[in-house]
Amino acid sequence: MESGEGELIVGREANKEMTLREKIDAYLPCAYCCVMYLKHDLWRHAKRCRFRTADNTTAHSIVGKSRMIVRGALNQDTANVDEKFRCDILEGMRSDEVTDVVMSDALILKYGADLYLQLGRIRAHDISQRMRQLARLLMTFRTVNQQLPDTVSLSQLLTGHNFDDVVNATRLMCNPVEQPTGRPLYSNPSIGLKLGHSLVKCCEIKKGQGIRMDCETDINEADAFLTLHKNDWLTHISKTAHATFKLRRHNMPQQQPSATDLLKLKNYHASAIEMLTDRLTKIPAYATWRKLCEVLFSRLVVFNRRRSGETAKLLLSAFINRPKWEQAANDDMSSREA
Repeated sequence: MESGEGELIVGREANKEMTLREKIDAYLPCAYCCVMYLKHDLWRHAKRCRFRTADNTTAHSIVGKSRMIVRGALNQDTANVDEKFRCDILEGMRSDEVTDVVMSDALILKYGADLYLQLGRIRAHDISQRMRQLARLLMTFRTVNQQLPDTVSLSQLLTGHNFDDVVNATRLMCNPVEQPTGRPLYSNPSIGLKLGHSLVKCCEIKKGQGIRMDCETDINEADAFLTLHKNDWLTHISKTAHATFKLRRHNMPQQQPSATDLLKLKNYHASAIEMLTDRLTKIPAYATWRKLCEVLFSRLVVFNRRRSGETAKLLLSAFINRPKWEQAANDDMSSREA
């Protein structure tokens, strides 16, 4: 599978003819018996596999486990990855060439593991996207600098000698556009700002590993990249990205809902909550409970006038254990309210 040569023995052949490389991309081993099956048919086999253990594995997690078996066999960089980080982040990532670059680069994996320690499983999507952004940067760098080998890693990019090429690859990912006024802007400005923070963190990781291993080369290369990043990244990437966001906000009209629409929405929320609560009490059903949750969530977002992400993180325990402000208030506040 690494060399792309030989024969791949599978449990059931596909209906159409496939090359060896197409077979490698299309087949995965069963996590229980290790027989190779098509990705979209793997869950059917796993349901009746006689070697399956008694667990509550879903179809998505079955495919994730199978992918990790292959990646663990082919890419040794994932061998020392924390098991929780592997299950929560790596197994849920999309299976494509970008994820393959992530799995084969030790520095990207280390960066993702550090983010996982900071943010936890609740930010799994953000962590995987940050890792994939670095992988796409590495792929763009390899495309632009074809004279370098395809096996160049992110750690090898983070040197003073490669800083200008990293900036050019980042600018290509941001997709620069020319305005009639002549001001350069980006069609995807956020990628430049995010990569700027990620590269600094990766440089710090590389420097820390160099200090632990007493490797002066890694320390000097990381220091050189950080120095150039501090001096030049703002000029080449960040200022143009911020200018793009400023222009978008300036040209975006702010639409305010009318009082009539808000009143109509409030009346709908009140009637829907009452009706769904009564229906759920009489006939408990998941569909009714799910609909009630969505209506309540919508009502909380409108009531608080806050971001929906903040409301989505509100736990039931936080509401039940909320502070009793009327008991904690001092006499002056209580008399003033009275």
